[in-house]
Amino acid sequence: MRVRVTILGSGSEGNALLLESGATSVLIDAGLSHRKLVQRFAAIGRQAPTNIAALVVTHSHSDHAAHASTYATRLGCPVRASEATMQSIRLKPTVQAETFAVGRRFVVGDITIHSRSIPHDAPQVALVFETKVTTVGLVTDLGHVPKGLGAFLGECETLCFGQSPGHRLT
Repeated sequence: MRVRVTILGSGSEGNALLLESGATSVLIDAGLSHRKLVQRFAAIGRQAPTNIAALVVTHSHSDHAAHASTYATRLGCPVRASEATMQSIRLKPTVQAETFAVGRRFVVGDITIHSRSIPHDAPQVALVFETKVTTVGLVTDLGHVPKGLGAFLGECETLCFGQSPGHRLT
């Protein structure tokens, strides 16, 4: 079994990342339009996946969450987010929405997901994805590194990390 991480967008124009492990695919964030998402997959020679087990949203800013309803509807998957984020994003009534408790793990297929609150101007989480073969961490929009984040990410073999210049993970 292998794990594949595909960064489809990272930045103020839109964020989206696909994590694939065995039979489970999880899309993280929905900041790109669905059309752009499909174009990004085409640019790397792939079809957009149709077997997404969940869309996990890190926080409510539009460059991370604007297209959550469209993704969930077109991909036929639930949206997973913390309670605070879920209250701030607009989802169509037909979209299956599932909250997770920050600081507690939850499972999507064969991936165990751990979350930790991190500072931002909207409630936001860092995520660790644990599979049978590896552990991947994701931290976005980090202005400063809070105490304990290094320990939270310490077991990760792969880390996708976006932060302001001049800060170090300690």
